[in-house]
Amino acid sequence: MIADGPVWKRQFANGAIAVREGSRGERYRAIPSPQSSRPEAEKMKTNLEVAILRQLPYFVAVAEELNFQRASERLAIAQSALSRRIRDLERDLGEVPLFVRHARGVRLTASGEVLLEDAKAILGQVDKAATRAQQARIGEQGVMRIAYSPGAILSPSVSDMLKAFDGAFPGSRIEASLTPVEQILSGVRDRSFLAGLLYIDDEDPVFSSMTIAQEEFFLALPASHRLAGADSIWLADLLDEDFIWYPKSHATAIRRQLERTLEERGVSLRVVMESPSAEATMGLVSSGLGLGFAPASTHWSPAFPGVVLRRIDDLEFSARMKLLWLAADASPVTRKLAETAATVSVQP
Repeated sequence: MIADGPVWKRQFANGAIAVREGSRGERYRAIPSPQSSRPEAEKMKTNLEVAILRQLPYFVAVAEELNFQRASERLAIAQSALSRRIRDLERDLGEVPLFVRHARGVRLTASGEVLLEDAKAILGQVDKAATRAQQARIGEQGVMRIAYSPGAILSPSVSDMLKAFDGAFPGSRIEASLTPVEQILSGVRDRSFLAGLLYIDDEDPVFSSMTIAQEEFFLALPASHRLAGADSIWLADLLDEDFIWYPKSHATAIRRQLERTLEERGVSLRVVMESPSAEATMGLVSSGLGLGFAPASTHWSPAFPGVVLRRIDDLEFSARMKLLWLAADASPVTRKLAETAATVSVQP
């Protein structure tokens, strides 16, 4: 007498095993080895997880109504289809009973009560994840990193623009950081920053930009200086003065434009020190360490009451404040950022 069950095996080169089953006939089945079945097992597990997740809303409806008819009406599906969904879920969970039927409807088993709690949490997380993803797509969720240059630290255009971004993206956290110009450019290029606010003239075609404002720069001098109350100031009056200059790394455009303008006039001013920002320049000027150039917006700064801003009669100098972003970035977030900037920018 031959016993039922597998009685013969053969190992093949590909790792599969052929097994002859039963006591009658010559029926064979191929059993993949554990190593070769791993991808298939992972696929089966994924399919099972997806199946369970799809059944959870139906289970929650029945568990909350404790009545299949009311649950089917709530879900707008046939009661028979709902019953199949619940049976499929019980099977996928490993033949775990979830409901006990009685005359007036159903009640949850102990397993059903545990699953209801977890199912609500799972579906809540799924809904939250979907909402966050949709919000992030249009820039209403997450962190938006924007850099602004030290040369623009006192510009009202910067504060106005950041306030506008806060209003346009209420679900996001705007991280605005004071950053040297070269680091802004490299940060936007490698996507460390979504955008930058800075004074800039020549641009790499890798960037797109929008002019936010064009600001005139004035001569900054101590209120006690001999020229502070003069009827007019000319470049020739400044040749013997000490000047505080913008460094190449922090205010590239301002320095380059200013030097170009002075060169066209045939003027060379005496630079004794460098300052990383308009704010720092104003502080050094107020201490009597030299004269400098500062944007017109600093005229209203209460932090420097001892500094006077004056226009030089034979020198007109202004710089463009721009919002700059990566040209290849066509995301809805960046598009909305530019649209917001356009509504508050002051065109020259």
